[in-house]
Amino acid sequence: MNYHAVPGAPYLAYLAFQKGVGINTTFVPYNSPANVISDLTESRLHIAVLPLASMLGIAQGGKIKLLAVTNDRRSPTAAHVPTMGEAGYPGFFGGGLLGMFAPRDMPSEVREKIALDMRTVLVRPEVQARLANLGLTARGTTPSEFAAILEEQRTKWAAIAQANSIKPQH
Repeated sequence: MNYHAVPGAPYLAYLAFQKGVGINTTFVPYNSPANVISDLTESRLHIAVLPLASMLGIAQGGKIKLLAVTNDRRSPTAAHVPTMGEAGYPGFFGGGLLGMFAPRDMPSEVREKIALDMRTVLVRPEVQARLANLGLTARGTTPSEFAAILEEQRTKWAAIAQANSIKPQH
């Protein structure tokens, strides 16, 4: 069997999954997401770890089957699709993380104001609905909470990369 996973956390999450369940599949690199989708729908690619939002329409059209989401909760836009834990792989979590970043020397009061404004926007029902349609769930945090989440993620993914002999590319 072969697979493709987008670079970064999805790729590392799949490596950890393989190791955890004791399988070995072959990575297939792609330069174009369109080629991934084409090969997946034509069964030339067996497994793909891709953003849910990019695959929902194709799955709804019956061309692929969504096996599981890598978040700790089911997606509102694909509530019928189990989480990896529900599918029999407890502890597997490879959810994505998006955030706002700014220059390191930004004044803290400006950073805090932007973060507060973002949290205010993220709780609006229309924003929640729009994000849900993309398969996303908003989780507004403070800058210090976000920094702690980033550090936790950095530690997790660095350990997986190290366990798989993956070195940073410059």
